[in-house]
Amino acid sequence: LRGMGRRREALASLRRTWALESSGEVGRALADALGRLTREELGMEVLGLLEAAEAEGEVQPAAVEAAAEEELVEAAFRLIKSEQDSKGAGRGKGPYQDKVLLWLKAGRMDRITAYVERAAVYIEVKCFLQARADARAALRALEDSAGQPDGPDGGEAASSASSSASSKWLKAQALARLGESYMCAGAEQHEDQDWTKATTFLAMAADLAPADKDIAGLLASAGHKLSQPELSRVLEDLYDPAAMERGLAETEASLGGAFYRVVATVAVEGRVKDLGARPREVLKATLAQRLGIRSVQVVLDGVIQRAGVIALSLHVLVGRNRCAAEEAVELLCGPECAATLGGEELAALVGPVQPGGTHARLEELSSDEGEARLAAGAPLAAELLEPTEEAALVPARPKLDIELPYALYNLVRSDGSRVERVNKHAFAFSRIHYNRNELDEDVYVEPCDGACRWRQSASEITIIALQVPRSVPADQLSVEITPHHLRVAHRTHGEVYLEGQLERGVIPEDCVWDPSGGDHGLMLYLRKMNLELLSEPHQHSKMWWPRLFRHHGEIAWDDYAKDYSDLPEQVMRMHLAVEGERKATRMLEQSEKQLKEDMEERDAVRKRTRQERLNFFRTGAFKPWTRLNWENPPEDKLAPPKVALSDRFGR
Repeated sequence: LRGMGRRREALASLRRTWALESSGEVGRALADALGRLTREELGMEVLGLLEAAEAEGEVQPAAVEAAAEEELVEAAFRLIKSEQDSKGAGRGKGPYQDKVLLWLKAGRMDRITAYVERAAVYIEVKCFLQARADARAALRALEDSAGQPDGPDGGEAASSASSSASSKWLKAQALARLGESYMCAGAEQHEDQDWTKATTFLAMAADLAPADKDIAGLLASAGHKLSQPELSRVLEDLYDPAAMERGLAETEASLGGAFYRVVATVAVEGRVKDLGARPREVLKATLAQRLGIRSVQVVLDGVIQRAGVIALSLHVLVGRNRCAAEEAVELLCGPECAATLGGEELAALVGPVQPGGTHARLEELSSDEGEARLAAGAPLAAELLEPTEEAALVPARPKLDIELPYALYNLVRSDGSRVERVNKHAFAFSRIHYNRNELDEDVYVEPCDGACRWRQSASEITIIALQVPRSVPADQLSVEITPHHLRVAHRTHGEVYLEGQLERGVIPEDCVWDPSGGDHGLMLYLRKMNLELLSEPHQHSKMWWPRLFRHHGEIAWDDYAKDYSDLPEQVMRMHLAVEGERKATRMLEQSEKQLKEDMEERDAVRKRTRQERLNFFRTGAFKPWTRLNWENPPEDKLAPPKVALSDRFGR
């Protein structure tokens, strides 16, 4: 199947083989077959996995917004392309293929990953409300999995949240998709756009994954859109403890469940003046790490000095997980209390925690109480898990349409299989080859009417007539080629298989056709007139046809590489002569540049030696020139001023 160009069928066969025998040989063959897919075919595989997750009930079908299948395929292609470009993988095998390989070997996507990936696809297809709903569904699934026990009955807790690191990464990705859905990329003004919420959720994602450059780039773009007062309010909502407590209370109220908080009193031997910012951060960070929560969920509510002992009042905002809240109470009241509250580092900064001096109790906040707390200030965390947008009976179309390429034609091989799309340049540049051996493969254009496939070089047009039946003998074919017209029909009953007015002129005497020229149908070879090229021989692009027939749509110039290997003989001689002159000029310039660099290097060595000698004569001690330059840096009055670096919010 792979040798016949049926790559997706070969991959499906290997997936079934892997399910029967998970051997190393099958795994390598599966990885090789996956690496041979084009990015568009890889996107189709990802969409197939998402459809399988919907069919199995792992994820709910899109209910807010939906797009057509070809739009989803284009969105998946753009998603894969952007990920590969950001990781420097180009069109080759990259980290995204590794992820897809793991999903194929597992035979499925887990629920959280499926929601995150589908949200990313819907962002590309401009279904921002559906992407928002999927990101929140992923966050709710993460919250649910955090409360499930590990083990054979742990369900998704064992598969998608088996480690805190993977759960943290998934949460960062879900938050990033949620923030990106509020950015509404590709639209200056959009009714679903909210830069404040986008910045908020992207900042939370950046806190969980500080090394992720993609999230950092999105955060800088979103933060740059906010004014200074708006950004200040975002930072207050993010990092102010009171706002955090109000937000978490609203989250639990919106979900209709109870919210648990641990109220503790801790006795620490020391003085209040020693309890500065660093000890507070150590205490909060250590306790948050032991409980698996964010440090902003640990609130230092009050401090009292009593006879050499500091009494600290703590509020720990745990969430809906009662087991985690009870575990927090046991840790604070148990023998590991000192280690939980900063251990030796806190003892060195302030003093040790008194044994038996910690008291903790569990408080349950009802939904009504959560709503009352919400009324006191603006929410933050409720946006994370708020109920999804109201589902319609029929999902709506996105408010903006994605631009689909190749609406009038497809780029294929001679057998009709799709080719890998080129990475287009911002200025619509196209790669040109004057040597046919440099071409990766022959690219054919197949118009949407399906009547033919055709390709061109500098002097020739090759056409495959697809609608000519194999059963028709050659003597029953009527092929008429005139300078500006082509017609292929049945000689007896007159059925027309291919007909049209050619875009430019051809030389009929040099044109041939072969009924058995290939495995795909009748082959025609047309010789171009190239009058435009002969009138301007230095403009090689003049001979390139934008379409085969006048009734076809034009082909974008930068869609595929150009074959100039068979330019007319006199034009090729002129080109080789010009290229020879340019090559000689480049070699001369390179030799002059190298000579200049050698002279500059010798002069620099002379100056360094003189600098070391002068210093030795003046001080009597030898110092290398690198040390002298470091101690006395030369002043460059023409140096440009240093550019101030922007923070992570693009300021």
